[in-house]
Amino acid sequence: MQRSSAAAFLVALVALFLPEAATARTQEPGTAVVHHAAEARSAQSGTEYWTPERRAAAVPRALGEVEVPDSVRPQAASDARTAPTVLAEPTSPTASPLAAPLGAAAVSHATVGKVFFTVDGAGYVCSASVVSSAGKNMVFTAGHCLHDGNGGSWAEKFTFYPGFENNTAPYGGYEFETLVTTVGWAEDGDFDYDFGIALMGQFQGYEVVEVVGGNGVWAGYSGTQNFLAMGYSAAGAYDGMTLQVCDAQAEPEGGQYEMDCTNQTGGASGGPWVEKTGSVPYVSGVNSNADDRDNPTVIRSPHFGSWVIDLYNEYAQG
Repeated sequence: MQRSSAAAFLVALVALFLPEAATARTQEPGTAVVHHAAEARSAQSGTEYWTPERRAAAVPRALGEVEVPDSVRPQAASDARTAPTVLAEPTSPTASPLAAPLGAAAVSHATVGKVFFTVDGAGYVCSASVVSSAGKNMVFTAGHCLHDGNGGSWAEKFTFYPGFENNTAPYGGYEFETLVTTVGWAEDGDFDYDFGIALMGQFQGYEVVEVVGGNGVWAGYSGTQNFLAMGYSAAGAYDGMTLQVCDAQAEPEGGQYEMDCTNQTGGASGGPWVEKTGSVPYVSGVNSNADDRDNPTVIRSPHFGSWVIDLYNEYAQG
């Protein structure tokens, strides 16, 4: 299923269409599209650019406003759950001057953070989370936090601040080295594939997983699931200064999962959907789109299917 991104989603952006956007797509929609920092990094680094004043002035990268047509809704959503593929187990932080107080069996605020970035010179904000990987530098977010979609522009100055709270960054800032999204998002703006991976550089000689730990990763599940959706809501009644959490049951809706939630507004885009087995956290989705940016009643994530497994395995080495 494909959905075109709504005009409201592009909040004040002018898409710059890449030459290849005019050609017929020959790759599967879950295939990776990659952008490396070395191609466009300016003399001023992301951490230098994102002063507290610029962070405060950045505006939410809005959750896309999408109505799912009745014609594509499942006739009868199954409650049957199938076992997921466990791509990674949670990881504790290792000893470092900045190490967050996290055990492997805990969902930690420190592993969730804010992302600041520019698109065509304008400053934006999203949410993201750290996941365990061999490279110890992987962050999950939404595809629209990395790329405009529909053949548009890549983000630049993409900088991640884990454990962000009230415009402070207790665990440092990490600049991107590689951004990865999908053909389905980058070329078609398809919210079924609105997913992104960022591989981050070090802060003071440490990888981000060494400092804050990493959540586990699940994919390939089906049926009804219970998730904690997390993000730095910065639209409607929220100011983006603190992490908001929504605990709800999610149902499959075509190529996405959907849950009732009112506190994940614009700015929460890219924040994790965490499935807990006991108290062990596994990221199994990301905030992607909603029925309303400022006052949502329903939020959605792409379904983490086999294409997420392939993307994770391709980039897990860092």
